[in-house]
Amino acid sequence: MNSFSKLLLSIGTASLVIFTGCANQPQPKKQTVACNIDGTEAPMWVCDGGSTMEGGIFAVGSAPKSPLGISFQRQEAMAQARDELARQLELKVKNMFKSYMSSTGTGDAQTAERVATNVSKQLTSKVLRGSKL
Repeated sequence: MNSFSKLLLSIGTASLVIFTGCANQPQPKKQTVACNIDGTEAPMWVCDGGSTMEGGIFAVGSAPKSPLGISFQRQEAMAQARDELARQLELKVKNMFKSYMSSTGTGDAQTAERVATNVSKQLTSKVLRGSKL
């Protein structure tokens, strides 16, 4: 075998090894869509709004497109996410239920009135250290 034939054989073998190596590369996994928000497919962690994950907890915030720009939109979304994160850590709930009944008149002219109200107030106050976007 002459040196030119050896060179062609070497190039052909090297090309075969390179193509075989590329063919065996694992394909990147496609992220599965788990939910739909306003007609847009999104991963499940977006729809959950907040949960635990390995090494911590997370929360999701969103903001509509604004004429004030992307910076304002980003700040609003981060504020909502941090608010949700604080709620996950600590939440104080105050609840008040009122019931009122009265009757006026006599006999067939008697009327009854009943009013019920239920008010719930949720407050959170938490310092978040090390929260990241």
